[in-house]
Amino acid sequence: MYEALLLVLITAVPVLVGFIVKFLHEKAAALAASTHNEKVQAYLLELSDAVETAVTATSQAYVDSLKASGSFDEDARKEALGKAKDAALSVLTSACKDFLEEAYEDLDALLEVKIEEEVKFQTDI
Repeated sequence: MYEALLLVLITAVPVLVGFIVKFLHEKAAALAASTHNEKVQAYLLELSDAVETAVTATSQAYVDSLKASGSFDEDARKEALGKAKDAALSVLTSACKDFLEEAYEDLDALLEVKIEEEVKFQTDI
């Protein structure tokens, strides 16, 4: 029973994340396109750059060494996600954070999805 549940979760989580990522992309594209506001586009680009930088730095400084030693487990994955979120937040301007919180309501959830998306992108390269 536990194995069946685990199999369902392993299958469902990537699909769910995919839908969330697609939704966020569509929402960001619609927002940027509808406003044609250079400031909005700059904030979305700032978010993208911050996440990319954070994922790369966390991977190089933390994840790669744990994977090499074979100790990259679920707890380490959660810690890496936290480190990447902290790194991304540290480089976002307060104006960008304010905009993202207003536009997406949950900045923490947005960052998690964007970080997971970037991790997938970087591992697929």
